Amino acid sequence: MELSVTDRSLFVFVDDTGHEALVSGHPVYGLGGCAVLAADLERVICHLWHEVRRRVRGSADTPLHAAALGHPQRMEDIEAVRNFSAAFARIRAIISNQTKRDHGIAVVNIIAETFKRRMVDIARWTPFSELHVISEACGRGRTD
Repeated sequence: MELSVTDRSLFVFVDDTGHEALVSGHPVYGLGGCAVLAADLERVICHLWHEVRRRVRGSADTPLHAAALGHPQRMEDIEAVRNFSAAFARIRAIISNQTKRDHGIAVVNIIAETFKRRMVDIARWTPFSELHVISEACGRGRTD
């Protein structure tokens, strides 16, 4: 599928972590991602990320997940990821099973609202013409 956008389109990429029910073994739930204008997408996400993967994994085409940084992590790998992260706006919202909250409100609703408010904050200082939110598909979130 091809999406036709202008350079002033703001892209927000979203991924979740943990489990929204804070089930055993998943003490946190959160949404994280980044925001970048379409004009910067190729340079920031494609070129810089490929360079990070080349430095950390040895190949620009090899997928990279935080767990692949190894234990103990190498400082040069951490620096490569940190430098990459400075090139765009980061967004995150997280809650733990220790957070004091109104249990009548679903965890996913709390995190989604917090994440949305952070997107609005970023949009306020970004000269965008349209917004596109792209999320990883999650089978638990399906309603059909």
